[in-house]
Amino acid sequence: LAFALDFIAGDDLPFSLIQIRLALDLNLLKLYRVIFIFITHPYDVGDNILINGNRFVIKNINILQTEAENWNGEVTYYHNQTMMRSTVINMSRSKTRTESFDWIVDVETNDKVFDGLNSSLHNFTALNSADVDECFLKVVPCGDYTGKIRITVFLVLKFNGLPVLRSLAVRNAVNNHVRKYFVANNVKLHSLPLTIDGHL
Repeated sequence: LAFALDFIAGDDLPFSLIQIRLALDLNLLKLYRVIFIFITHPYDVGDNILINGNRFVIKNINILQTEAENWNGEVTYYHNQTMMRSTVINMSRSKTRTESFDWIVDVETNDKVFDGLNSSLHNFTALNSADVDECFLKVVPCGDYTGKIRITVFLVLKFNGLPVLRSLAVRNAVNNHVRKYFVANNVKLHSLPLTIDGHL
């Protein structure tokens, strides 16, 4: 219809017809966004997805909205337009998942401790080869704390993080492994600010 208005009136549209054309263009854009969800098919009912970093299970999809349940059972209704503009990661369709964990230690910590931790993480990977593809670390100065070093441990899973209880068990195992290593090597640990992991 918008194209017909252009064809009939050319560039000399009266103001009211311009308003109608703009309204039609906006509605066509909304319709496109709704159709986009059904054509691209980024998720199905039952899929575990991350929306802007928060984990949800898709419960229902209709022409206007998507019903999603978060990790603590709360149901949220997202307009399909919103879903189209959001970053959506489909965990159910993913083959692997990488997670990371931060530790803060004193800057005086001996370099041999980090080398030993790297070797220890390789041993952890070998002992947990059914679930873990790779485990490694990155050491950088900690800008948040003077005189401290941030150690980020990366955990590459051989699965997509589902079921959640399986990934939690692996996460807990690697965290306990690193903590025990630090305790055994008399490394002083410092607390990180408390955060809530909303997608597990």
